[in-house]
Amino acid sequence: MQRRLMGVLGAVAAVGAFALSAGPVFGAAGGSVTASVSVQQAAEACLLITGGPSSIDFGTLAFGGPAGAISATNGALSVTSCAATTETITALGSNATGNGSPAAQWSLDVSSLNPCQIGPNVFHMSAALGTGAALQNLTSSQAPATLGTLTAQQTKTLTQGLVMPCAGSTGAGQTMSFTYGYTATL
Repeated sequence: MQRRLMGVLGAVAAVGAFALSAGPVFGAAGGSVTASVSVQQAAEACLLITGGPSSIDFGTLAFGGPAGAISATNGALSVTSCAATTETITALGSNATGNGSPAAQWSLDVSSLNPCQIGPNVFHMSAALGTGAALQNLTSSQAPATLGTLTAQQTKTLTQGLVMPCAGSTGAGQTMSFTYGYTATL
């Protein structure tokens, strides 16, 4: 019997020793691992327009006539590349809508003709990138006009142009709204 008791006590001691060795280890309250990552420079197009208000006001202009178009430019804005590489800047325009009732509608035309040679309710929008750059006529539905390039972090002036519709067009006394859309591509 004593032999049996010794055998049972030995088995209990062995199980107890195993259980204690598989249990949690009590030591330091915690630990840390240092990690790092290297971030690749942006391989995305990035464009920042600054230097003026978020809208352009060409003021009050008259309709044009057969003898000459009425036009205006605004060069108060700057454009900066925030990309890591050279990017190409393109532009599109939009049709114009008045604030009257009924609202006047003007169609954007890409030609370089005097709007009076085309008909009423037709106007031109243009844009240029850089001081002294030629204005490029814009369209709302065809391929965008390529204005030029910006190298990484480069800033240039951005000029917007407008050629008014011919006399006899709708919109007298209204404020006409239209949009210049600029896109950067790598």
